[in-house]
Order: sequence, then C-alpha cells, then structure tokens
Amino acid sequence: MKELLEMTEAHLTNVNQEIERLSLQREQISAEIVRLNDYLEQGVKVLDSHRAESQENASPVEDTP
Repeated sequence: MKELLEMTEAHLTNVNQEIERLSLQREQISAEIVRLNDYLEQGVKVLDSHRAESQENASPVEDTP
C-alpha cells in the first residue's frame, strides 16, 4: 500500500509540474500574441500610408479611343 501511495504522490507531483509549465507557456504565448498584434497594426499603418501616398502621386490615366 505504501508503494501505491508513493506512486500516486509522484504522479500528482508530475501533474502539478506540468500545470505550472503550461501556465508559463500560456503567459509566453499571450505576450507573443500581443507583440505580433502590435507588429501587424504598425505594418498595416505603414502599408496604408504608402498606398495612399502612391495614389496621390500617381498620374491620371487617360482614356484612349
């Protein structure tokens, strides 16, 4: 019986360690998502700015018969 209790305790310790590892990983993933969202928003702003600038500087297209 003592052996079973020790095995159970070891298993529950492993489960607890895995929970802690996954919690840390979740925090890291959340931080990476925030970082990538910021990067994406900045990239879209730059792209939109360049797109607007190129449209303003584009010469008009004339219809040819």
